[in-house]
Amino acid sequence: MFTKFTSIQTNTIRGNIIELLTAQLLRNFGYHVTQFGFEHLAQDYLNRCYLPTADASLWEGDTYQFLRRLPDLLVQDPGTSELILVEVKFRKDGILRLKDLREYQAPMVIILVSPRKIQCATLAEYKSGVRLDESTNRLLHSRTDLFRLFKPRKVKQLEWELIEYARALLEATTLPTSKNILGPQTSPEWSFQHPKNDDKTT
Repeated sequence: MFTKFTSIQTNTIRGNIIELLTAQLLRNFGYHVTQFGFEHLAQDYLNRCYLPTADASLWEGDTYQFLRRLPDLLVQDPGTSELILVEVKFRKDGILRLKDLREYQAPMVIILVSPRKIQCATLAEYKSGVRLDESTNRLLHSRTDLFRLFKPRKVKQLEWELIEYARALLEATTLPTSKNILGPQTSPEWSFQHPKNDDKTT
């Protein structure tokens, strides 16, 4: 039986895997991607926060609040050198609530991954009233206004691979490995890289 602590860790691992695969999707279209979030820049600190004996003070203070507002990915267009901040959210119910974004201030793009679809909106759009949920269809492959290097048909294909992986993560009694999910089913465009050959992840 999972404890509350183990459930938190499991959700974190799932989120990190989805973030890694989203980063790889962007790399497949030529973007330079750096994993930029709290869990990558302050890994030791975050690990201490998850200890059962962790002091509550670790979760408080201005430093922690600043770190947790950092977006997950720093994406660079190699042609224009434009930088895009990307926050990846993984939601089983496919609903991204405004309260989940209130702590963010920097201009960024939100990518919402669910077991049914992958949607995308800017933080500014969200704060102006745009919503992402099961009734909306702001699909990632349609956002060439945000990601000019996207080829919609290929993005759509990779979206479905990522959706299948998201489903596997939720349905499996143990977390699947990239070899099982992205092996023979993987299209040539995916070119999944193992973390040891890419940015360090947990």
